[in-house]
Parts: sequence; C-alpha cells; structure tokens
Amino acid sequence: MDKALGNRIIALRQRIVANFNQGHWEEIGLLTGLSELITKYPRLLRSLYWNDEDYAGNVLGVLRRVAEEDPRALRAVEKYVEERFPGESEYVSAKPADRTITFAPHVFRVPDTGVEADLVAVMMPLRTEFDRVYKAIRLACKARA
Repeated sequence: MDKALGNRIIALRQRIVANFNQGHWEEIGLLTGLSELITKYPRLLRSLYWNDEDYAGNVLGVLRRVAEEDPRALRAVEKYVEERFPGESEYVSAKPADRTITFAPHVFRVPDTGVEADLVAVMMPLRTEFDRVYKAIRLACKARA
C-alpha cells in the first residue's frame, strides 16, 4: 500500500470514528457489496456499540481490507462520508491530548461563519448558588471589552 493511499485511509478513519453508527456501516456494505466483510470483521460493530478503545483500529482494518479488495469501493466510502458528514473532521487544539471527546448533539456543532470576538456564551445551571460565578464571568467580560 502506498503512502498516499495510507493517508487517505487514516483521514477517512478519523471521520468514520467521529460520526458513524451501525446503520452507516450497513449502508456502506450495501453500497459497496461488502456487507459480509463489515458484518464478519472481528469486533468492528461490537466495538462501536460498546464504545471500546479498539474501535478506531477495527475501522482502520476494515478500510484497509476494502482498499485491498476493491479500490472503487474505497472511493465510494469516501464519497458517502463526504456527502453525509461534509468537512466535519477538523482537529483544533493547542496541544495533543490522550483522550478525544466528540459531541454529537447539534447544539455543539461549530458553525462555518466567522468568530465574533466580542461574543461570550455561558452554559450553567440556573440556580441562585451560581449567581456569584455568573457575576464574576460577566465582570471579566466587561473588563475585557
């Protein structure tokens, strides 16, 4: 396997791990004719279901097998991922972390629009015991403005 193909597979794995559920894998199987490879690959769907640490490795293994068996099928997987999860794979961090947290609810999606430098959002419980915390945040924002 050449380096360029390896890089494509690794990038694809990242997006799949961040977004896929069992239904997506079943659709990929139907689109590529590789349903048996997906359902019989050791631990792929089980590790997805249980959110096991080896899921990313299993995804990598399946994608490698897909590329080896049918390069056109790999392109179909790439197209499927791009259509359903366009440009959603972006790593933004000041330093690498041992653990990655992926937020699935739409409320946590990062918008494509520019950043408003003077906008602050606070998410916290609405209880009087947090009034001092909120006031401190508000004062800090006013001091920064």
